[in-house]
Amino acid sequence: MVRRVFLLVLAGTFLSFGWEVGIKIGNANVDWKGTEEKTTLHGFVALYFDGDYPLLPFISVGPSVEMGFGRRSIGEFVCPDWDLCRLDLTYTTLELNGKGKITPVPTFEVYGGVGISYSRFGIDAYDIPTGLQIGTVTDETGAGFQAFGGFQIRIKGVGIGGEYKLKRIDTESIEGVDTLTFVLSYRF
Repeated sequence: MVRRVFLLVLAGTFLSFGWEVGIKIGNANVDWKGTEEKTTLHGFVALYFDGDYPLLPFISVGPSVEMGFGRRSIGEFVCPDWDLCRLDLTYTTLELNGKGKITPVPTFEVYGGVGISYSRFGIDAYDIPTGLQIGTVTDETGAGFQAFGGFQIRIKGVGIGGEYKLKRIDTESIEGVDTLTFVLSYRF
């Protein structure tokens, strides 16, 4: 009996959630430790999945999972065992966030949140004629935390908007990453 009640409450909670999937496209700025230098990764892309649980008719909270990727070519160099190769700075991240949304009118929402993340920064070598990866020059991974905010205009489930995120990461040479992205989503 207790198990059935628990499953009914769990199912009711799951069904009362609103679900959203989306893509974020923009730039990621990598902050290097010990310097004011930033490296911009044009074409940063992130996929995300959100759950929204309504607290009030215009306020909701929920979890958010995001995977992101960005890359920038550093240049062409002579690589050991290869004639010429291209080196790229590659950034990948996986995030788990808590997110809150305020919807003052049905077609506009403002949101913000915080979370934890795990990121990889690598200098990867690619064969120029084939474009295939031939090795990794350096590789750093680290845990981090982030805070973000944004807005969306939503019409019939489809949302467009923008987001700014500031992330701090614990690696040997990277201090953090900030992103400015265009957001396209669908809520069901």
